[in-house]
Amino acid sequence: MIEIDGSTGESGGQILRTALSLACITGRPFSITNVRSKRPKPGLQPQHLMCVKALAKISNAEVRGDALGSQTLEFWPGEIESGEYSFDIGTAGSITLLAQCLLPVLAKGDSKSKAVFRGGTHVQYSPVVEYFSEVFLQTLFQMKLDAAFKLTKVGWFPVGGGEAVLEVAPSEFSSIQLAKRKQATPVVSVHSIYSQLPATVGQRQLDSVFTSNIPNVVKKLEERKAKCPGTCVFIKADYGNCLAGFSSLGEKGKPAETVAKDAAEQFKAFNCIMNACVDPHLADQLLLYAAISRGKSAFTTSELTQHFETNAWAISCFLPIEVKTQRKAEGSGTYFEVTVRGK
Repeated sequence: MIEIDGSTGESGGQILRTALSLACITGRPFSITNVRSKRPKPGLQPQHLMCVKALAKISNAEVRGDALGSQTLEFWPGEIESGEYSFDIGTAGSITLLAQCLLPVLAKGDSKSKAVFRGGTHVQYSPVVEYFSEVFLQTLFQMKLDAAFKLTKVGWFPVGGGEAVLEVAPSEFSSIQLAKRKQATPVVSVHSIYSQLPATVGQRQLDSVFTSNIPNVVKKLEERKAKCPGTCVFIKADYGNCLAGFSSLGEKGKPAETVAKDAAEQFKAFNCIMNACVDPHLADQLLLYAAISRGKSAFTTSELTQHFETNAWAISCFLPIEVKTQRKAEGSGTYFEVTVRGK
């Protein structure tokens, strides 16, 4: 049994999610201690517990320690079973983090699967659904993922009530090469989404996103039905061969202009690093798929986060992954070259 210390690195839920995914894929059981021990609310919270229960069901696993607040867990996976599933987190816990946990496992099934998720679609410290569908999945399509994703209901924090459907067919992942942007100037789209708020809030967000020196920016204003008020700005940058995404969520007391500025600043900081193909969040999200792909993957990113380092370590607990990073100078800034040899 693989033994994992959940307090390693940034000590977040990603250690658990990565362990669950790879346990099911490799068939190797694991035990984990100190689950999320450095978080304000340590242990398994509803969205983490749902990851455990969902993958236990999909892989016919035996589990010990699957209770709210538990900081220890033992997981013995069985055979992956394709089929139709429905998972309700019961809170505004992140649908996208749950979907990311299940996706590589369902892709290793022997037939097509469908999963319906209920929970939060726009939640702090997790990918918003627009990022999941328009950046994360689109990049995995380059690695031969066969899947489709549809948002049916928006669910804002703290109420939730969102719903999305993920369909996944058996997929053999291939390596990915994203070393240089195909286009120096990206095609940029700005999406301002709001619920149960005056339309002027969404419009102010849209008007406040400054994308200087970027021609033909596509802007979209959208009102969505939801169980509680909420708002988000999502920016996508398309460089021809690679995508990057940046988002900011509204909250009580946060002006619409600030929501827009937060997303715009993230985009501008990334866009000026001309040799970076992958945004910092996508960099760590690609690691698992590069690890289970054939051959060597290589990509460049603007920043290596502690989340990246921790996820690489978690993957290495299950697979003989080789991750090499090299810092490169670019004018007055830097970027990083990442190579990953899987299997």
